[in-house]
Amino acid sequence: MNAWRRLRRVTNQRGVELIEFAIVLPLLLVLTLTVVDFSRAFFMKSILTAAAREGARLAVVTNDPAAAQTRAVDVAKSGGVTDASSTVTGPDANKFMECDVSGNFTFLYPGLFGWLGNSFSNPMLLTASVSMRKEG
Repeated sequence: MNAWRRLRRVTNQRGVELIEFAIVLPLLLVLTLTVVDFSRAFFMKSILTAAAREGARLAVVTNDPAAAQTRAVDVAKSGGVTDASSTVTGPDANKFMECDVSGNFTFLYPGLFGWLGNSFSNPMLLTASVSMRKEG
């Protein structure tokens, strides 16, 4: 009789794991897709920073802002940023030259952020700026 009670107690728990999984699965999917989108945004920001660094370096070395702008856009496009734009300013009174690079980032799942309580514009403008001092 004691074994029968144990068996009965176990059979009353059937399907509980399935219900718990059904409750947790949507949250895990939202979290996973949000991480994918933000990882893509950070990757694009890294590409824009590298492009701005390359543009500022070329501006300091050659003193040719037009060539530096073109180089910065080329580096951004080689990284996958299709609509990159760049501006180079300087040198200022302290001999700093600055390169700004920007591009539009499009979220794959913009509706997910509403579940988290935030809303982002789609596409979102990401920018990077680098200043370097011109020696000599």
